[in-house]
Amino acid sequence: METDFNKYKEAYNYIEPPGLYHDWVTGTSASQSINVYAFDNHRFLFYALATFDYTFPPPEKIDFLPLTLISFDYHCDLVPPYNVDITNLGKVNLTDRKDVAFFTWNSLSPQNDNHIKSAMYLNMLSDAFILCKEERDNNDPFVDQNGNTHNIDVFTNFENFKNEILQIRGGIVLDIDLDYFMDKRTDQDGHERNYIDNYKKYMIFFRSPANDWLKIIADKIKLITIAKEPGHCGSMVNSNILFNELLSCLFTGRLFCAHNSSARINI
Repeated sequence: METDFNKYKEAYNYIEPPGLYHDWVTGTSASQSINVYAFDNHRFLFYALATFDYTFPPPEKIDFLPLTLISFDYHCDLVPPYNVDITNLGKVNLTDRKDVAFFTWNSLSPQNDNHIKSAMYLNMLSDAFILCKEERDNNDPFVDQNGNTHNIDVFTNFENFKNEILQIRGGIVLDIDLDYFMDKRTDQDGHERNYIDNYKKYMIFFRSPANDWLKIIADKIKLITIAKEPGHCGSMVNSNILFNELLSCLFTGRLFCAHNSSARINI
């Protein structure tokens, strides 16, 4: 007998996916509030973009939407939504958290590689700047369902990436996939494996003084998302090491507490 997922969807008016954490941190001023999401699978970036609360203190207009994506990722995750995906995108109710949660889990690619252009298709993202370790030549613009053009720039060199993101004028989502801090090497048996041993040389981009780029764009950041991706980090242990290190770079204070979180962005 097939499970009727609809009855679970209808059980609650408010739902967040299991294993997803959401909190707010204080930005560069007391009046700036930044949403922070952490999740295992990178496709839940789509959920964060659809549901993050831009009115949690202080109330403000949404004139910064759609956000520009700044992403650190081993992979560029730029698979487009195909016909079946476009059909499903047209059905998702973006005002219903439970529908977005179910859609993100059930309908976006389990390879976690089509969430960026799916979000662009619905104009939840404007442009994208991606620093990755995969070579990719095709940076063609993407056209959404309403004919809007979204520019995509992919970099493997941090300095080139930094020079471009410093020119961004609107609101920003800072997106970090922890597998960016991994290296892939071939072991003595000829198998390609993920190694964590050099992560600090990549994490330095988030520590002073190398985080000057972050200080410049900090007041534009509305949303921070962190994909833990334990499978691509080699293990849950590796993912947790990277997660804790990144949190210590980005924030001070308590984050993802049940009550009374008191974190601030650390720049």
